[in-house]
Amino acid sequence: MRYKGLIALGVLAVLGFAAATLPASVLGKLAERHGVRAASWTGTVWTGAADGVVGNGASLGAVRWTLSPWLLLGGRLAGHAELTPPDGTANGDFALRTGGRAELANVNADVPLAWLNTLTKTKFRGWDGRVSAKLASLVLADGWPVAAQGSVAIDDLSAPPSRGGRIGSYELVFPATAASDNGLRGQLTDIDGPLAVSGELVLAAGRSFDLQGFVAKRSGERTPFDNAIALLGSPDASGRRPFGLSGTL
Repeated sequence: MRYKGLIALGVLAVLGFAAATLPASVLGKLAERHGVRAASWTGTVWTGAADGVVGNGASLGAVRWTLSPWLLLGGRLAGHAELTPPDGTANGDFALRTGGRAELANVNADVPLAWLNTLTKTKFRGWDGRVSAKLASLVLADGWPVAAQGSVAIDDLSAPPSRGGRIGSYELVFPATAASDNGLRGQLTDIDGPLAVSGELVLAAGRSFDLQGFVAKRSGERTPFDNAIALLGSPDASGRRPFGLSGTL
């Protein structure tokens, strides 16, 4: 019996060593099944790096990560990741659970809007600016935000010159009480620019959104929304006009 116990411990030790030294290229094979490729993979599955990463037709740059093997025992894939796309940075802690739920924490990002447009295949080509995020926490269910605390800002937003040029900078803040049964609520305000904006964004079930607020021209500078603002009705005493936008994504 003693020898059988020693053999079992030996087998476990060998398996543990093999798991701990799995090369990062193992993840590369899994990533390729989802359309993500890299020029090189270094390190191990648990602490590794990938350079020249391309996904969804967009350059993701370099990726660095560390994973916690112990949390796998609880059904979570968790760790820390750093992404360095062209002219940008993003990093944070993550925990992926079964059922399509992702929990992020300590998220810091600063990336070009043009890069996000390419990555997400949006139809806002020619728009420029930078998107930054400082989120203490963010929870995604099937890729849709259901809880958050922190802020997301877009700086120096501008449309193509043919559509009016500069629009300004804006910030969306999610307070600690942002999430409720009625959806995730964020407060939108302008930072600077030709438009004074204040409003509330609600992200609800079914990937629906609803933005309600007020807008006013701050200067005579032309923006892509001038004609639409004039159609919003008469301004109040402070020059603000109500606006609303809703739909699904």
